[in-house]
Amino acid sequence: MAKIVFGMAVPHSGMLGQAPEDWLKNGERDRSNPELWYRNRTWTYAELEAHREAAFEKFTFANPVDFYTGTNPSYFKGTVVEAAVDAYLAER
Repeated sequence: MAKIVFGMAVPHSGMLGQAPEDWLKNGERDRSNPELWYRNRTWTYAELEAHREAAFEKFTFANPVDFYTGTNPSYFKGTVVEAAVDAYLAER
């Protein structure tokens, strides 16, 4: 009989498979969720944002933008996040 020797959860996989327009819906859902799981406990969105500070923006916005625009610079053109993406890329 086979044994399970490794298990892994990848929190980005769901986001990377979604259209950029849906990311805002995910943010709204997370902001209203009082039990976000991180580091073996639950947090509200505001608590987690305060705890993670600068890393929070990178995790929720910059990393996905860098990922998608790295292979397709116009990936976000015509989407609801286009202006925010353009502003972020201009500051880099």
